[in-house]
Amino acid sequence: MEYPHPIGDAACIHSPIGRMTEQPSTPPALVFAKEDCACKETLFSLKYLRTHRAGSLKLIRCFPHCCPSHSFGNFCSTSIDLKVTGATTDNVAYVHFQPTTDRILEPNDIIDAAIVVNNTRSMDNLKGEWIPSLYHYYHETRNETIYHFNQNNTFGWHYGWVGTSTKAHRTCPHRLVGYMFSSVSGHAKPMLRVVHATMSPAFIVMSYRRACYFCQKHRVPSSLPLDASPMSSACECEGEFNISTHHPAHTQPYPSKQLKLPSSSSSSSPLPLPPPTESLERDLHVLYAFMSVPSINFFAAHMPSLESRVLKSLLHPLGVSLGLNTYQKRLLGFPAFLRPSFPGNKDRLHHHSNTLASLQSVALDLLLSLFTFESLKQSEMAFATATPHLLHRDKLLSAYQSWLSNLHANLTTRLYPLNLTIPDLVAHIQDAAAVVPLLHPLLSSTSLLTEYDDGFDYFVAQLREVYMAQQDAHRHVVSGYFPDSDMVPGSGFNGQFLFDRTLSVVYEENSPPDEDISLPTLLRCLTIGYAFTLRHTTRPSLQNRIPSRTC
Repeated sequence: MEYPHPIGDAACIHSPIGRMTEQPSTPPALVFAKEDCACKETLFSLKYLRTHRAGSLKLIRCFPHCCPSHSFGNFCSTSIDLKVTGATTDNVAYVHFQPTTDRILEPNDIIDAAIVVNNTRSMDNLKGEWIPSLYHYYHETRNETIYHFNQNNTFGWHYGWVGTSTKAHRTCPHRLVGYMFSSVSGHAKPMLRVVHATMSPAFIVMSYRRACYFCQKHRVPSSLPLDASPMSSACECEGEFNISTHHPAHTQPYPSKQLKLPSSSSSSSPLPLPPPTESLERDLHVLYAFMSVPSINFFAAHMPSLESRVLKSLLHPLGVSLGLNTYQKRLLGFPAFLRPSFPGNKDRLHHHSNTLASLQSVALDLLLSLFTFESLKQSEMAFATATPHLLHRDKLLSAYQSWLSNLHANLTTRLYPLNLTIPDLVAHIQDAAAVVPLLHPLLSSTSLLTEYDDGFDYFVAQLREVYMAQQDAHRHVVSGYFPDSDMVPGSGFNGQFLFDRTLSVVYEENSPPDEDISLPTLLRCLTIGYAFTLRHTTRPSLQNRIPSRTC
């Protein structure tokens, strides 16, 4: 299911929604779609209800439509996709709610990146107006890149528009606009260029409390008393909000004007081809080497910030998933791995402290963006999607390239506010490695390599782990997860285990701090061993379950 609405130069519409003549002149390069749609409903509806939630969230219900059917048990919401042809690895995709009276950005418009980056929706900013795609993949047969939004209802469809008491304003049409951006160099501050844009049909938004019983989509009782009034089978909302009288069914799904693409004579030059896989692998290899070759002591100055971010974005959400209360979450601690500082270590870094501090800060931000609880869940879902390709060489390679491009694009987005690209950052790291003795091993680990197979090896290893977890979960569905009949009663190994505190840290005598664990190793320890469930069985064996498997 897809809905193309290319963007061009035209006035916004502010009128009752109705069918309008469409004369598309060029096939759209960007369209809304829902690849996993399991029903026959139109992609968008004419009217949506909005519910107020805690924290002043205003969530649109049943958006873009109830799929495969309306959810009565949970808040009804689903995901949406953008499909695009000709996307490159430096392109990023966003969707944005807005009234039809607001101007829509056009292809080749250039805007301040801060407008988007500083107002991006995330787990820390659920009211952000710009909703990013956290996962995308390339469909080789159709030559399309599909960008997912709000996968598994990650963020919800918050729309903060505030209406007034006037009829014209309350019935103002709205739309969802999709954008593809690329970074623009040569400016004093980070800028974004609009590559493609598309819009949904217009729709109206009304308060859930003011909606009729039919539009609120209550569950129909299985049986009614004989004297009960008949259930309504049509919208009974008042005035302009009544879609039965003001928006007849035959007007769906074309309630807004389709705009023309700019003519080919005014379009920009063709987009560059995506960087080859080898280039992406090399960039990511250098970034990973910068984080993993030095020991954790290399990042000692940034540890307070690291601990704070890990607690907030990884461990506290983990506590929520484990059912911990507010007091218990507050007690979650960060393991102590850092040994006491050594003057000699500081002396070796002193002459390069200014250069290294900024590089360490940027690289650390990139790494931690991949180790949030939500990012790990997204990664696990991405790997789960690719597991069917494990025994198909060509499809496996295509899945790897898609994952690699997606990872590269997500990291590129993090660098927009700094007016940096991944290749720029890699060049700075290599310059630092040439003059900082502690980083000399990094040069030998990157410059001598002509192939970077570790990325593909990691990808396949993760697919195997996820595949085995899927098979294990299937067996437990059939036989019961950790059956109590097999459990040794009274064993001290039975139960849920959670990290409490570090009692002591022991180092080998005369071992230099350079040989301590690396920062990625510390993060892997957290994802693997911070919380787990054990069952001591009669087989005899220990069964271990980790809340987050992807690390």
